[in-house]
Amino acid sequence: MKSRAIAIILTSLLLCGCPPKGAMLKQQNIQRIDAGLGVDGTSKILASDEEVDQFALEIENFLKSEGFELLNSSISWGLQPLTGHTKNLGLRYPGTNAIYCYVKVSKKELQIKFVEIEKQPQSNEYATTANDLLVVKETIIALTELAKLKFKGRYVRVSKFERAKKP
Repeated sequence: MKSRAIAIILTSLLLCGCPPKGAMLKQQNIQRIDAGLGVDGTSKILASDEEVDQFALEIENFLKSEGFELLNSSISWGLQPLTGHTKNLGLRYPGTNAIYCYVKVSKKELQIKFVEIEKQPQSNEYATTANDLLVVKETIIALTELAKLKFKGRYVRVSKFERAKKP
């Protein structure tokens, strides 16, 4: 009986497929911080997996102190010894479903990305307010300083993206 119910549920999921593309919310980048291999070609910015975990925790604690809430955290393993493991974090600015922050820390790179999410599918309208953008700007400045202190003498690239205009 139990296996039959599981088979029915799995079959239903298989037949339903993915949500239609028109029902998905778009996201667009607001700002991004990069350091390491993709920026200056250095092979390592952190020496060990423990340093990766410690720096990721430092970033997580800072973002929490700025009002962000942690949604998910995971570790992925790279196939190359240079990569070791990568710490991935997903955070959201509370009170709005508009601003998200994604963090990726490994021995070879740091990537922090702030994105905004569409209000409704295919509306090309975003719920981000001027205050939300100010929070992101101030947070990016502080995180850039944190990265510059951690990676003395290395380049830290900050990218700001133009917001998409309504068609």
